[in-house]
Amino acid sequence: MGQMMDLIFYYAILEQIEDSIVIKEYHSDGKGGFTGGEIRCASRVKAEHYNLTIPGIIGKTDFDLLPIEQAQKALEDDIYVMKNRVSIQNMAEIITYPNGETVRKSTSKSPFLYSNKEVGGVICISRYLEIITPAKVKAKGVGAAHLANPDEPTARTPNIQPES
Repeated sequence: MGQMMDLIFYYAILEQIEDSIVIKEYHSDGKGGFTGGEIRCASRVKAEHYNLTIPGIIGKTDFDLLPIEQAQKALEDDIYVMKNRVSIQNMAEIITYPNGETVRKSTSKSPFLYSNKEVGGVICISRYLEIITPAKVKAKGVGAAHLANPDEPTARTPNIQPES
């Protein structure tokens, strides 16, 4: 019963948390490098950024989701975290979503280690710092009102002003 409850809590967190969470799986190439980078686990928010469901984002890589320069930077950060077995904490980065929205996020990355201490990938957690360029979409509800008036805070987007 304990493991079942752990899974229920785990999936509840991924569904309800307002941060973007992803676990990417990599494989050692036996020469000190890594291949892969497929998403194996993601939060609802992470999937929604790309207009996908949680099952729909599984198996994708940053190169499927981001502009090439941003995907390459994410890969470099992932490899650094895995090779050095260290975390990167609260790194400010700019992300562009497929709908054209550009956001500044605070991202932390940590190596994902299997029980035998082998590196298996990277755990990434990001949260909004600010929306730089609102998306150009037609939507209904609070989200649409916010996209039309990005200076007005909503429950999902903090009102953090850019530095002067």
